[in-house]
Amino acid sequence: MFYWLTHIVNGLSFGMLLFVLAAGLSLIFGLCRIVNLSHGSFYLLGGYIGFSAVRLTGNFPLAVALAMLSMAVLGMLTERYLLSRFRVKPLAQVLLTFGLIFVFQDLAIWIWGGTPVLLKKLPILTGATNIFGFYYPTYRLLILLIGLVILFFLWWTLVRTRLGIFIRAAVDDGEMANGVGIHMNFLMMVTFGFGTLLTGLAGSIGAPFLGVYPGLDIEVLLYAMAVVIVGGLGSLKGSFLGALMVGLIDSMAKALWPETGMFSMFALMAIVLILKPTGLFGLPIAPSSQASVSEEMFLEPLPSRSIHPSSSRMGWLTHPSFVWIVAACLVAAGLICPKILSTYYVRLFTLALIWAIFAMSLDLILGLGGIISLGHAVFFGISAYTIGLAALFLTSNLFLQIGLSLFISAFAALILGWLLLRSRGVYFMMLTIAFSQVFRAIAHSWRSVTGGGDGLANIARPTWMTSVETFYYFSLCVFIAVFLFLRFFVKSRVGISLIGIRESEKRMTSLGYHVDNIKLLSFVVSGGLGGIAGLLYVYFNGYVSPDYFSVDTSAQAIIMIILGGAGTLIGPIIGSFFVIYMQNILSAVMERWTLIIGILFVLVVVCAPAGVVGLWKRQWHKLRMKKSLSLK
Repeated sequence: MFYWLTHIVNGLSFGMLLFVLAAGLSLIFGLCRIVNLSHGSFYLLGGYIGFSAVRLTGNFPLAVALAMLSMAVLGMLTERYLLSRFRVKPLAQVLLTFGLIFVFQDLAIWIWGGTPVLLKKLPILTGATNIFGFYYPTYRLLILLIGLVILFFLWWTLVRTRLGIFIRAAVDDGEMANGVGIHMNFLMMVTFGFGTLLTGLAGSIGAPFLGVYPGLDIEVLLYAMAVVIVGGLGSLKGSFLGALMVGLIDSMAKALWPETGMFSMFALMAIVLILKPTGLFGLPIAPSSQASVSEEMFLEPLPSRSIHPSSSRMGWLTHPSFVWIVAACLVAAGLICPKILSTYYVRLFTLALIWAIFAMSLDLILGLGGIISLGHAVFFGISAYTIGLAALFLTSNLFLQIGLSLFISAFAALILGWLLLRSRGVYFMMLTIAFSQVFRAIAHSWRSVTGGGDGLANIARPTWMTSVETFYYFSLCVFIAVFLFLRFFVKSRVGISLIGIRESEKRMTSLGYHVDNIKLLSFVVSGGLGGIAGLLYVYFNGYVSPDYFSVDTSAQAIIMIILGGAGTLIGPIIGSFFVIYMQNILSAVMERWTLIIGILFVLVVVCAPAGVVGLWKRQWHKLRMKKSLSLK
């Protein structure tokens, strides 16, 4: 009896910690309509600051207070100087907080190192408390109490105070609240800071028993998103009930079948969102006052101004013949690459081509459709495991392996697209994360088929392309074929319709377009092309593991897309080569290459949201305008 009671109370105490964490995330979304993907990073930094404060002062309450205040200040500065620039651009906000994950993560490793640490709590909290013969850790009971206090405080603040009245008015109708004199910018900054203050509290009180270590930010972010997905974004009641459900399910699943802990949690997320896309008590994606805003617009078109005819002498750079000449030169350079470069650089070039295919496949729905997917790695992983299992146990025929891999990845994209595309915006994004983790958990636990955490090794390529040079040429041919297909797709009726859906889904629906069918078809094509990258990656490495399904795999592709330029074919290619060479060459020279990439990503989102390609196009447009005006 005490065994199961212990696991129930463990689930409740862990749920209370998750409530403190997720309440901040939900509060930020409720007012600011920002899904703060860097929320876990604030938790990580709060835990590390609490650890440093205890080590310097030996005072645990002071350490908790310092963690809370520092995260509140950092949160308000982030909102004031970064996020406030993108009030009506939710995609830009999501991408910006996404980039902050890498910046904060690498800064934490730089300052505190990679060794896990535990925050030392008060001696009075180290023992166990006797509750009618049931002994339970005193510190866990304190977390239960803290969670209840935070719940009451938030309810009292939102219902009984003037600040709560302002927040509830702003959530209901921000424009009206601003019109009656409520300072919305200040209110959003304070709310964001209070949300990160709660995250700092959660990080400092969770550190004594969960510890603090690199990668914890992603783990707690996934738990927080599970809570707000189940309970509903923007709902205090939903966050509380969702936290208790997630905590109890996580604890009981680990007690009954330890391998299914994460699977059970994310399966719950997926089921809730499929049945009720906004969660149990969630707010709609956008308030009524923002309903007319084009959903997820990120790329800004160039201004449509007339060009003087005499400036056509400068248009040779965009002439189709010149474009094809440049393309032919690039192909020729690719063909002679193995002849002039060492084996190491040929392998690096091959890896960049594979990642370029994956990035282009994701850009099909991200850049053209404005659909954020952090679970695109599902198709990458499914294709990789299909190739691995087929090569090891079924057949050595290359074409059968590739055909089976593409069919299964495209079929998986069809099923998942049919399920997930019912949701919109941030809820779709969180659903993709949930399914990504579900597949990763399946790959970890189904050891008899997938090899578990060890993965599948010794996957051999067909004998005719075992050499590095031959496989490079094979990858180059596949890359060219994918590029040409996407070029055709973008200019097709479906591709143009997808861009129209990104601009205004309601307008496209009113014009008679079958929006859901177009998005589903694009999703299937994107998933199939992502599967091509997965099968090439397995041939490249000769190995497949559950990490292929991870959010990090999708995250790397998003970084490549944004750095190069979303919504363009050449942008993801440029970004892929840049990131791969940064990882493999710059990392050999300096340790902080991840920090550099993170900072570059944030700068691109803030200063050049259209990426390198978009920046070049904008500057070229300005140059043509100046030349045109000078000739008048």
